Amino acid sequence: MATPSAWKLDDHPKLPKGKTIALIVLDGWGESAPDQYNCIHNAPTPAMDSLKNGAPDTWTLIKAHGTAVGLPSEDDMGNSEVGHNALGAGRIYAQGAKLCDIALASGKIFDGEGFKYVSESFEKSTLHFVGLLSDGGVHSRLD
Repeated sequence: MATPSAWKLDDHPKLPKGKTIALIVLDGWGESAPDQYNCIHNAPTPAMDSLKNGAPDTWTLIKAHGTAVGLPSEDDMGNSEVGHNALGAGRIYAQGAKLCDIALASGKIFDGEGFKYVSESFEKSTLHFVGLLSDGGVHSRLD
């Protein structure tokens, strides 16, 4: 087992010691090409502009979708849950659909207590599954 000191983060060169730091996570806030359809670009955002322009060397955008947060592909949209999980963990790990893909590919999904319970309970009868099917990739997928 690791000692508590093994989990200590090293000092960051851009963050001064003894100063207050704010980690601001804005669900739904995204930055992309400034065009007529970009509501963040077109809206007045003085508070955010002040934060961003006041400390440009400490303002960082992070990816909150796709493989950067443990989803199966770059085409998968992020959401609050996966973004917060990845940010809190401080590393990328498989989540949601990716975990299902891994469990199905390896066959481990059939080793779990839940699957065993269902298999044994309905061995001599019919079991009907109801689920979602969508190409959106948020609550369900086609594969």
